[in-house]
Amino acid sequence: MVIGPHEAFARRWGWLVIALAVLLTYWPLSSFQYSVSHGDTLNCWLPWRAFITQCLMDGHFPLWNPHQQFGYPMHADLQGPTWYIESLAIGGTIGHSIYTLQALFLLYVIIGGLGMMRFARTLFDDARVGLIIGVAYALGGFFTGHQMHFYAVISAAWLPWLFDAAVRLFREPGWRNAARVALFQGLLLTGGNHTFTIIGGYVLFALFAAHAWERWRSSRWNGVRPLFVWCVLAVFGAAMIGAGVLHAWWETGPLLARAGGLSYAAAAVDPTTPRSLISLLFPYATGTDATALATDAPMANAYMGALLLPLALASLLRKRSVIENVLLVVGVLSAIAALGDLTPLHRLLWSFVPGMDLFRFPAYFRWFTWIAVLVLAAGTLRAYWANELRRGWLEGLLALTALVAIALAANAVFNTGPDNESYNFFERMRAMDLHHRILLSAAVSIPLLLITIVLAWRRKLSFPILLGIVLLEMGWNTSLAQWNTAVSDIKPHWLRDRISSLSDGPIIPEMVPTSTYNDNGTSIHYLAHNTQDFLGGFSRNGVNSFWLKNAMALEVEHTNLWNAMAKQPIAYLADRIIPFNEYDLENVDAVRDSGLVILQGDRTDALPAAPSDHVVVSGSTHDPFTFDVAAAGPRLLVLQQSHYPGWEVSVDGESTPLLHVNIAAMAVEVPAGVHTVRFRYRKPIVPWLLAISLITFFGLLFALVFGHHHTWTMNAQVLALAGAVCWSLFAHTPRRERAEVDVVKLVASIPDNAAVVMNDDRTLRNPLHGGMNGWSIRADKGNAAGSAIALLNAAHDFRAVELGLPNGRPLYWVDGMLKAHPDVRAAILDHFTVLEKNERNGSVLLHLDPRTSPANWRLLFQQPDTNSRWLTNEAPFGSGCTVHLDQLANDRNGSIVVDLLAGAPTSTEAVIVVERKHGEKTTDYRALPVRPSTDPHERSPLYATIPVDELYRPGEELKIYLWSHHGDSISEQGFRVRVAPRTFYAW
Repeated sequence: MVIGPHEAFARRWGWLVIALAVLLTYWPLSSFQYSVSHGDTLNCWLPWRAFITQCLMDGHFPLWNPHQQFGYPMHADLQGPTWYIESLAIGGTIGHSIYTLQALFLLYVIIGGLGMMRFARTLFDDARVGLIIGVAYALGGFFTGHQMHFYAVISAAWLPWLFDAAVRLFREPGWRNAARVALFQGLLLTGGNHTFTIIGGYVLFALFAAHAWERWRSSRWNGVRPLFVWCVLAVFGAAMIGAGVLHAWWETGPLLARAGGLSYAAAAVDPTTPRSLISLLFPYATGTDATALATDAPMANAYMGALLLPLALASLLRKRSVIENVLLVVGVLSAIAALGDLTPLHRLLWSFVPGMDLFRFPAYFRWFTWIAVLVLAAGTLRAYWANELRRGWLEGLLALTALVAIALAANAVFNTGPDNESYNFFERMRAMDLHHRILLSAAVSIPLLLITIVLAWRRKLSFPILLGIVLLEMGWNTSLAQWNTAVSDIKPHWLRDRISSLSDGPIIPEMVPTSTYNDNGTSIHYLAHNTQDFLGGFSRNGVNSFWLKNAMALEVEHTNLWNAMAKQPIAYLADRIIPFNEYDLENVDAVRDSGLVILQGDRTDALPAAPSDHVVVSGSTHDPFTFDVAAAGPRLLVLQQSHYPGWEVSVDGESTPLLHVNIAAMAVEVPAGVHTVRFRYRKPIVPWLLAISLITFFGLLFALVFGHHHTWTMNAQVLALAGAVCWSLFAHTPRRERAEVDVVKLVASIPDNAAVVMNDDRTLRNPLHGGMNGWSIRADKGNAAGSAIALLNAAHDFRAVELGLPNGRPLYWVDGMLKAHPDVRAAILDHFTVLEKNERNGSVLLHLDPRTSPANWRLLFQQPDTNSRWLTNEAPFGSGCTVHLDQLANDRNGSIVVDLLAGAPTSTEAVIVVERKHGEKTTDYRALPVRPSTDPHERSPLYATIPVDELYRPGEELKIYLWSHHGDSISEQGFRVRVAPRTFYAW
């Protein structure tokens, strides 16, 4: 066979064309000037992956996530991706972050394009066709729309590879093709959205049946037998790779709220709607208004390429292969099902087809329409270049498409309206009027359609020209549509810096009411859900469709009890114990009954807690919790985590019965005296499942790669992947052990007579030596700023005055298990000079000296009245100022620092509000919590910091003021605003 230059180019450089097309089209993401979209990407996938990184870096597999939804088994979450090879390889090496997540999105789009290129080439044996179809797939609307559904992106990346491997297996049964099917299906099981596995399973079965029938007709059982055997082995191999996921599905089935199937109302939410069909030509025109679309914006992008649709329709006028016919039927049925309850088909599938009641979003069906369209279009292209297509049919369909586009554009010309208000490029792209969106899209699409019609009629639509047209048309439309659903106005480094300033988990929790940990955007600002995966607290809410039945029942059906338990910390002693038959859910009072414990069929001799009893957390590494309990009599210790198979408890090392209490919680009876209680979640089967999965995956991968004539680069990549997974699983020791060694080595280098203030959770081994004096503080929250300054001053005075040592030497600050909050760093650097800094693996030692003059931070505002003033319920707003952002144009690398002195008669919280305004419109709003001192003799310093770069916009202004948002009485004095020449995310 003679290979022409175009065919040779497509074979050799097709991967590069697709990669460049993706990187250029998604330039806001590939340049990292913007981050991936708001929504599930940042509120679900980033926190979950960050938690996996925490666990792997701490030397253990992610079994239990205690930080959200009352705790749940992370290894059993079918959205994971705990068992996914990519997640494991990255989690324990470079770690999951906003940068890796963003790079992975781009990589998966490229992988999907390459897979579709390979699939089309397998079907039609033409690399030119494969390249054009691969480009069309990579630049299609599914990736753009569903970027926030990261596991759907993973599915869309691997599905073409699975279909390609399956077709090869159906054509040539053998171990290589069976191994490929097992590998790709295993990747989908462990990392993808199982919706696509369910629907795809039926599609693959239809393709299998079609090929089996052809073999039966030609060779009877001799033809069908090898196909059947190798397909069974492929399924078995995929099951071995997905062993952990399949075990989780089996184990959680009776315990998971969704496992019994969804109601039709829930299953039919967010279909593809008639209004969203404009995306077939102009995906940017869908916008983001869910009300106008009658569906969620990610579900509204059905873009497949304006040129690909007529090519696919032209397949109806030519001879098609068996695979094309199967996919044609699948595509039509999927298109109808994607419309949801607009037709009866979706309800029929939900009612009668197994598995179709387990997922939401009928719009997911459109992926199977998409792949059918691309395969049919590929066949038409092959026929066109082989001169097997009747003249006029394709040109007519292209002309019809152009007429529809022209009609939409003409209507837009006469109906353009004003855009919504916007002040920068991102907002402009999001706020554009529908008709302006159409015109902007049509400005490129219509001329390219007309050029294609002319060239097709003249039989000059060659491979290079068509490739260029597809790249331009789809690149243009997707580059516009990404502003709807795939790009946010957050700069990746803003989020990275905020998260990197937080203490690396696991950390010992504070014994504060669990209501303190409610998720919101206050702490990390850009994330509003699942934030405790970063912060280390125990939020009782979260965003995850993986919801255990008992936790759901406690929150939804037993709301009064749920609210009462929120008044207690993660673990507490019961002050009232009743059996379930005496429980009246309507009469539970949140304040009175916070210590109420309801026994779920168990018996106990424990007595209500006494005032002298206490519980202290002495250890926590995600799934084990260790408490020191002192009690005057037998007590019931309650742990606010979901009761789930695998939990066990010991008292002083002796196994003790675990009690099921309060619908979803756990408890243990503790005898009188001082005891150590340890709750631990164990799953002995998990290491075996992980071994089965990894051995199968890498065994098949090594057999394919090293058993064939692959290049050294391919071999190196496979070895690197295996090495990364091994490093993640076996190279790490617990972080607490490492931190203790690092802190001891840091402190060993300082003088024996030093004063040392330790910022840790009070569980590190004492590193002091000689005549050192040490103090401990927990400074990982901004409210510790005043306490940190006071403690450092006291430590300095103690060394200088009480011990008669020379003034100011030597004083040290150590970040041990905890990192100082940026507000605490600002407060310390405002009062002390850093003479020397040493660091080991995140632990930091600072040699400090009190400042003789204030920090050289430019003053923007100083409250002129030096007297104190009171904020009350009637007058809740305190001191404030207006800062014009134009005056901060040269301070983009710095921080705004707000500080004041404040006190209150009772424990309360206020907020420093930083509000950015464009005229009368608020364009950014932040309420930074501060906690005034309750010392009746003095007010404490309060600090709040924000990087200027996060707030800067030319022509706008900041309103900065103190607000007692609860209406409590607060005394404040000395309010001032300065700009420091640096940020405080690190020392």
